[in-house]
Amino acid sequence: MASYNRVMLMGNFTRDIELRHTQSGKAVTTVGLAINEWKPSGEETYFFDVEIWDKTAEFAKEKLGKGSSVFVEGRLKQDTWETEDGKRTKTIVVCDKLIAVGKPRERTEADVDCEKSNGNNGNDVNTKVKSIKVDDTKTDNTNNDEVPF
Repeated sequence: MASYNRVMLMGNFTRDIELRHTQSGKAVTTVGLAINEWKPSGEETYFFDVEIWDKTAEFAKEKLGKGSSVFVEGRLKQDTWETEDGKRTKTIVVCDKLIAVGKPRERTEADVDCEKSNGNNGNDVNTKVKSIKVDDTKTDNTNNDEVPF
């Protein structure tokens, strides 16, 4: 009997990426993915856990975070474990391909603080925080009724 295990999802991460490392040094993370489906009766949201490995996990930590729009391609895996109440199972998506759909997130002060606590001192070019000052005292007095075309 033939079978095929492939899934493609597009949605938004529900939390920031927290990397873990295996004993052999491979990076891994599990992050939530929210997917909205629009129906005539209203919007419905589904939540999936996505397991991301190695360089892809490191990319996700560096460039993506909570709210990031992504396309995930992978396969389904079922985890099973024992509890006091008996046997439990959970189906997760193991990511083979991750594509950032929206723009990458900006690094925050929290990212720099975390890197400093890990010995980076924040001196690396990649740890610099971009800040943009917005002057909200200026107003746009253009007349939107006069469109030049």
